[in-house]
Amino acid sequence: MRSLTIRTRLLLLTLGVSFGTLLVAALLIDRHLLGYHRDLAQQEITEGFARLESQLQQFQARLELEAGVLASNERLVASVDLINAYQNPEQYQAILFDEEKRSISQRLLTALLSGQAQQAFVYSLQQELVSLVAVGDQHNLQVITSYVDAQPLLLVLQGDPQDFFWPEQSLETSLQQRAQSHDVLDQQSALSPMQGGLLLEHGRTLWRSLPDGRRLPVGQLVLSRWLDDDYLSRLLPDHLTFHLLEARAAGVKPGVIQQDSEGFYALQQLMSSHNQPIFLQLRYPLHLYEASRKTTRRAIWLAVPLTFLLVLPLALWLLFRLITHPLGNLMQGVERLRAGNYEQLVPIRSGDELGQLAQAMNQMAVEIRQREQDLHQVNQDLRRLSEVMAHHFQEPVRRLQVFSEQLQQSEALTGDEKNRLALTFIQQQSRRLSQLVRDVQQYLALEQVQPEFEWLDSRVELTRLLTSSPLRSRLDAAGARVLLGENLPQVWFSTKRFQQLFAILLDNALNYASPQRPLEVHIDAHKEAQSWVFSVADNGSGIDPVYLQQVFDLFVRLVPSDYPVAGSGMGLALARRMLQLSGGDLRVRTNNKQVKGTQEQGCVFEVLIADRNRIDG
Repeated sequence: MRSLTIRTRLLLLTLGVSFGTLLVAALLIDRHLLGYHRDLAQQEITEGFARLESQLQQFQARLELEAGVLASNERLVASVDLINAYQNPEQYQAILFDEEKRSISQRLLTALLSGQAQQAFVYSLQQELVSLVAVGDQHNLQVITSYVDAQPLLLVLQGDPQDFFWPEQSLETSLQQRAQSHDVLDQQSALSPMQGGLLLEHGRTLWRSLPDGRRLPVGQLVLSRWLDDDYLSRLLPDHLTFHLLEARAAGVKPGVIQQDSEGFYALQQLMSSHNQPIFLQLRYPLHLYEASRKTTRRAIWLAVPLTFLLVLPLALWLLFRLITHPLGNLMQGVERLRAGNYEQLVPIRSGDELGQLAQAMNQMAVEIRQREQDLHQVNQDLRRLSEVMAHHFQEPVRRLQVFSEQLQQSEALTGDEKNRLALTFIQQQSRRLSQLVRDVQQYLALEQVQPEFEWLDSRVELTRLLTSSPLRSRLDAAGARVLLGENLPQVWFSTKRFQQLFAILLDNALNYASPQRPLEVHIDAHKEAQSWVFSVADNGSGIDPVYLQQVFDLFVRLVPSDYPVAGSGMGLALARRMLQLSGGDLRVRTNNKQVKGTQEQGCVFEVLIADRNRIDG
C-alpha cells in the first residue's frame, strides 16, 4: 500500500489544527460580538450622517452669503448690464466688452480667493456665459466669452481647464451642460454627485435698481463648491466608507441600520435639484472595529492554550518524524557529496517525496562517481598524450629540419630549381609542424597548470609587451602602430597569461594586415555587466561575417595553405580557452569604418575578463 505523500500529511495536519482552533474561536466570538457590532454600527453611522449634514449646511450658508455680497456689488451689476444693453455679436467690440468681462473675472477671482466657493459663473440675461472663474490649490482658472465673426469664442485668461474637475470632454460642451443645470437655480441651492464627490451650487439673480425703486434682472450668478471623496471621508469616523446612490433599494428605509455579508450600512437622502433625490450610504466592515478585535483577542486567548496543550505536541512530533529527520539525512548526504564522498549513501526509510529525493541523490552520487572516474582517466590520457607529443613528435620534426638544412647546403641538390623548392617546402612544413605540436601541447596543459592570479595594471603590462624585442621588431618591420586607450583598468588575472593572450591577438593582426594600408591597432576597455571588455580593433583584411565563429575552431585557418604567413590554426582557440578557464571569453566582430572617404574593413576582438570588484560586491 502506497503511503500518503508528505504534502497530504501536511495538508491534513494544517486542516486539523486550523479547524479545531477556528471552531473554538468561532463559538466564543459568535456568542459575544453580534449584538455589540450592531450597537456600535448604529452609533458611528448616526454620527457620520450628522457630521456630513452639518458640513453641507455650513457650506450652503456660506455660498448664499458670498453670492449675496457679489450680487450687491454695483460695479459687477453695471458691467453685466452694459454687456446686456450694448453687446452685439455681429459687430462685437472686443476692446470694450472683453475688458469689461476681464474686470468681472478679476472681481470674481478676488471673491473666491477670500471665501469658501471654488467656482463662480456669471451669465447674461440671455443665459450666455459672461465669465467663469475657478480656484484650486496651486492654479486658478479664468475664462470669458468673446466673439469672432459673430461666433462665441471662449478665451482662457489664466490656467488650464484640465487641472480642474471637468468631465473628459471639450470645455464648450462642459459649460453648456453646466449652463443648463444653472438655468433653474434662482435663489436656491442644489446638490449633485460629481466624480465620486458632491457638487454644492447656489444661484442668485443679478438685479439693477432703477431710480423709481423698481428692479430689473440683468443676469445670473452661480457659486459652486466641490466636496471630493477624500474630503468627505475625512469628515466620517474612522473606518466608515460612503457611497452616493441615485436610487435606494426596494424595502430599505432611510436611517435604518441594515446588515449584509460585508457589514452594517444605512441610507440617508440628501437635498438635490431637478427633483432627483440623492442617497448617501455609510458602511463599515465588521473586522475593522477595535472593540471587535479586543473581543476576538479575548476569545483567541481562551482557545490558544487548549490548542497548545492538545495539538501542538502531536504536530511537533509528526513534523520531526516526517520532515525534520529525513531532511537532516538529506543535508548530511549533500555535505558528503560536496566533500567528494560518493561511497556513503543516504538511508531511505519511506516512499514519500523525501524518500524519492534520497533515492535520486544516491543515484546521482553513483553517476558522479562514475563520471569522475571517467574524467580522471581522460585527464591521464591527455597528460600522457602531452608527454608523448613533447618528445616523440618533436624528435622527428627536429630531424627533418636538420637534414633539410644539410641538403640545402649540398650544391648538387640545390643547383636544380625543383630540388631547391622541394627542400624549402620541406623546411617550411617541418617548422609549421613543430609549431603545431607546441601549440597543441600548450592547449592541453592549460587545464593542468593553475595560473597565479594577481592585480595587474593592464596599461603597464601592454606597454611592457609592446616594448619586448620580438614583437617590437615585427611591428617596426611592418610599419604598424598600436594605440592604447584611456580607460585601461586594473584587473585580477595572471600576468603571464595576460601577455600571452594579447601577444596572440597582436600576432594575428600582423599576420593578416592589409597590404593596401599601414596596420593600426587600437586597444581600449569598457565595462559590460560584470566584466571588463578589452577591444583589440585593427584595420586589416577583415573576416567574412559567415566565418566569424569558425576562427576559434581548432586547426582552422581561413586562408589558403600557401598563404605567405605560417600558422597552426591554434592561436585564437588557445586564447579563447585561456579566457574561458578564468571565467571570461573571447568574441570577434567586423570593424567597418570610413577613413578619409575610404571604407576600411578589419576585425575587433573583444576580451572579456571578469570584474573581480563587481563579483565580490
